[in-house]
Amino acid sequence: MKLENLFSPIRIGKRQIKNRIVMAPMGANFEAVDGGVTEALIDYFEERARGEIGDVNRFASSDKLAKCAGIAPQQKSSGKKQSFKKSNRGRRQLNTAIYRIALCQIGCDRSGKPKNSKARDYFLRKISEGKTKKEALTCLQRRLCDIIYAMMKNKTEYRFNRTVNSAV
Repeated sequence: MKLENLFSPIRIGKRQIKNRIVMAPMGANFEAVDGGVTEALIDYFEERARGEIGDVNRFASSDKLAKCAGIAPQQKSSGKKQSFKKSNRGRRQLNTAIYRIALCQIGCDRSGKPKNSKARDYFLRKISEGKTKKEALTCLQRRLCDIIYAMMKNKTEYRFNRTVNSAV
């Protein structure tokens, strides 16, 4: 079997795709019976994020990692008016992995307790500050990007005490 065309571009309608390798859609293998999040799913997205980041030393700061992931906002200013918009750039698979990790962090278990009370409190605090849920989730993604960068840079694990209830 010849795989010469595997890495060549393909055109589908007006869209040009850089290669023919496509990630398969998520199956139900990682979900709990009730559709909840399992540790296997969290581990899966952690590995995806780690694989997309590669060597963390190539990023000078967590800001650069956030920009690579497409989480950092883009400035959209004119004259004295300053505004920012959501970036559509960056590595989309890394962005998706951090997005899914953020969703897992703010979720609740069957008993109604938050999986990560610090992340959930941060998310709710951003909403109370007037941000939309989407903006608050992006803020949490950015905070997680800082945590991921520090963990990979210092080669440490994430230590979370579920009983502690303070800001992320």
